[in-house]
Amino acid sequence: MSKKYEIEGKQYQFNYKKFAELVENKAKEQGWSKIWIFKEIAQYLHWNIDDNVNKIYRWSRGLNAPVDLTIIRDISNYFKVEFSQLLTVNAKGKIKMNSEKKTGVGTPLKKFQQEELLKVKDAILDYVYDNYTSAFWEDYAFSDYGFDKEGESLSFRLMEKKDTSFNVDNYFSAEELRQIDEERLLEAEILKNSNNKKRPDVPLLDEYRVIYENGKMYELMRKIERSLSVLPFNIVGTIIQMVVNTLPDGRQYLSELSAFDGIVSKHYSSFDDVIDPNFVYDFDDEDGVKRDSTYNIVMNVHKQLNELINKYCD
Repeated sequence: MSKKYEIEGKQYQFNYKKFAELVENKAKEQGWSKIWIFKEIAQYLHWNIDDNVNKIYRWSRGLNAPVDLTIIRDISNYFKVEFSQLLTVNAKGKIKMNSEKKTGVGTPLKKFQQEELLKVKDAILDYVYDNYTSAFWEDYAFSDYGFDKEGESLSFRLMEKKDTSFNVDNYFSAEELRQIDEERLLEAEILKNSNNKKRPDVPLLDEYRVIYENGKMYELMRKIERSLSVLPFNIVGTIIQMVVNTLPDGRQYLSELSAFDGIVSKHYSSFDDVIDPNFVYDFDDEDGVKRDSTYNIVMNVHKQLNELINKYCD
C-alpha cells in the first residue's frame, strides 16, 4: 500500500524487500519456516497471532505496510538492525493495473441473468460494508482527527461494529478443532521459551488462521465464480477484475492464487487479463490521489457496479 512516513520533512516508505530478506535470512539461520518468524514478530509486538500473522506476511509481499514508524522501530529491534534499513525514500509513480475491458454482449441479458448479476452485486456490496464499515467514518478514524484524548483510535470502536456472522469453525470437524486447540497450546508454549530452537509444525492451526483472515473473500469469489453457470464469461471476468483491482483483500486473493506454480494459468487460462501471475501493483500515484482510502475504495466499487447494471440490466 502507499503508506508514507515523514521524518524531518522527508517522505519514506516501508522497505518490504529488505523486510522479506531479513525474514528469509532469519528463517534459514534458525532452520525454521518463515511463518514462525511472522509469529515471533507478532508476539514481539504484543499482537494477537490469529489476527496479525497474515498481516505481517503481507508486509513481506509489499501488499501492506506498518501503520506507523513506532512499529517499524520495533521490527528493527527484533531483527537487531538499523531502523533506516527498513525505510526507503518515497519515489512517486503510477498505479499499474490491467485496463478493464468494456466488452459488451451481443444481445441484452435475459431476465434470469439480470437477476443473477444483481445477486452478485449485492454479495459484493455486503462484503464491502461488512469489512470496511462506513467509507466516511473509517477514513476519519484513521486520520489525525480519529484519536480521542487518551490516544485510543476511534477506528477500534468502529471495527467492533463490523459484521461478525462469519464463523471459521464451520470449515473444520470437531476432531480438527480439538487438534487445533492442542496445536495452539503447543505453539504458545514454544513461543514463550525463546531459547528453545524447536519449532513444531502446526498445519491445522496455520490453515485455521488463513481461513479466519480470508474466508469472507474466498466465499465472495466463490459466489462470483458460480455465476458462470448463468452469466456470460466476459461479464464474470470483468467482475473478478474489479474485485481484484479495487479491494485490498482482492489483491491478497490474487497473490495467493498466483503462488501455486502453474495452477492458476491452468484453471484460469481464459482469464489471462484477470488472473495473471505477473500482475504488478505500484501504489504510488504522482497526482496525489488517495486511491487506497476506504472512501475511494467503496465509491469505486459503487461506480463500477453501476456501470455494469446500467449496461446489462433493464
